[in-house]
Formats: sequence, structure tokens, C-alpha cells
Amino acid sequence: MWRIGALLAGAIVGSFLTTVIERLPLEEQFLRGRSRCARCGMRLTPRDLVPLFSFLTSRGHCRHCGAPIPWWHLAVEVATPVLFILAVALSPNPSLVDQLSRWMLLALLLALTVIDLRTLQLPDSLVAATAVVGALRSLALQHPPFPDAVLGGSVGLFLIGLLALLPWRRAINGADRAPTTAMGLGDAKLAGAMGLTLGLQGLLAALLVAFVAGGLVAGLLLLSKRATLKSRIPFGPFLAGATALLLVVRELPEIFFRLAGF
Repeated sequence: MWRIGALLAGAIVGSFLTTVIERLPLEEQFLRGRSRCARCGMRLTPRDLVPLFSFLTSRGHCRHCGAPIPWWHLAVEVATPVLFILAVALSPNPSLVDQLSRWMLLALLLALTVIDLRTLQLPDSLVAATAVVGALRSLALQHPPFPDAVLGGSVGLFLIGLLALLPWRRAINGADRAPTTAMGLGDAKLAGAMGLTLGLQGLLAALLVAFVAGGLVAGLLLLSKRATLKSRIPFGPFLAGATALLLVVRELPEIFFRLAGF
């Protein structure tokens, strides 16, 4: 039953997320107003808004002007139900609050990932929503215990904030601003939300995953010459992805620290 609900909820939420991802960076209202084609401005009909089906039947193009629909629309509409189903499949007998809060967090993290990839920005409103849901989840479920969640949030904000603001960055680069590969304050805020959601132990495990994954991807991009040392590679997707991984596979922090001997 939960898996059917996850599929349906994921399809609906995924379709809504595409609107949020499209409009929020432009500071447009996403709760009201009909969706339109970005090129021709034609209002989309219900036929154009059916999750997955509309994209596939239109072959990824606007039915009115033929403009291609961005790839991330399909990616979000596929990823959302997949994440929701995985969250159910890997968590037997979840409570209603547990499952719904994880779905909300996964949806927010997915939206943050795609927006950061597209715009190199992490909207404060989505980061704040993630922090609020994470804190309320901790209060309701005590997993992690709320004091641990507050500690994790504080440590995450401090650690990543320190990396974003270290004064020697400017001196080393001989510039008036941080280098293009520097972390931003948005990353620090997201790390704070991560800590509120995962607690201190979960935060540290997630940061380890994010730094390792980010380093590997950056190295591959450099080796393939698809990026240079001056390229701006967003770190938010790695933070969000690591958090989503730990929300879905909750045993990971214990495994990490057991292997490390703690």
C-alpha cells in the first residue's frame, strides 16, 4: 500500500517540483497561475501536465511551437517517485509522520539540487523549509533526538560557513572576491539544515559522502577537460544528495562510524 502511495505521490509532487524549479529562481509565483511554454507563451492544458506521460507523448517538445522541453523536467518527474519508493522499500513499517516528513525532505532536496545545478543558487526559502521540516521531524520522532539535531545544525552551519568565509581565500587568490570554486553561504545554510535533519553523527557522515563525491566528480571533470580550475562547480547538489542518501538508507552513519572504529 505504501509503495502505491509513494508512486502516486511521487508523480504528483515531481510534476509540481518542475514548476517550483522553473519559477522560484525568477521570483515568480509558483502556487498560482497556469504553466506556459517558455518560448511561445502558450498556456499548457491538463493534457500537457500529466506527469511523465505528457513528456513522453510529446517526445520532449512543446505541442504548440515544437520547442524542446528541458531535460531536467523528465529527470525530476522520474527521480521523485523513485526516491519516494526507495524511502518506503528501505524502511519497513514506517509511521505516517516518518514517511511523509521524509518525502517532504527528499522533494525539497531534489528541488535544491536542480536549482543549484541550473543557477548556482540555493534559494533561502527552500533551505529554510528543509530546516523547519527537519527540526519538526526531530521533535516529533526524536530521531535524531532534538538536542542532537540542534547540535548538528550548529556544527554544519559553522563548519561549512568557515570554509566559505576563511579570510586566507582572498589572499591566496590575490582577488577581491572568493574564487569561483569557493563554497557559498547558501552551502553553509544547507549544511545547517542537514544537521537539523540528521543530527551530528548523520551530518558528519553526510559531509564525508559529499566531499568524497564532490572531489571525484571535480577530478573527472578536470581530467576530461570539461572544467578548469576556474570553473564554478556547485557543491549544493553533493550536500543535498548525501542528505537524501542518509534519509533513504538510515543505517549508513552507523556503518561509517563502525568502520572508522568509533
